[in-house]
Amino acid sequence: DKNGKEIYEGDILMCIGERNDNKGRKYYRKVLFNNGAFGMTVPEYKCISALCNHVVNGKLNWEVIGNIYDNTELLEEKL
Repeated sequence: DKNGKEIYEGDILMCIGERNDNKGRKYYRKVLFNNGAFGMTVPEYKCISALCNHVVNGKLNWEVIGNIYDNTELLEEKL
């Protein structure tokens, strides 16, 4: 993740928007393994986006904030 923490299937990621149109908005995603690659759910579009699509300046711009096994409350509220 953006802090150097390893990412695993089932992790929950968060990113805070930085563009003018989404500044300060928090986004939450669940990590899964799909078609031979790690990706994240994108509920707004009902799709999966590859993690490699979210690399900025050589680093993933998302942070691991928990996982689906230990932090189910994050799933209920955000995903």
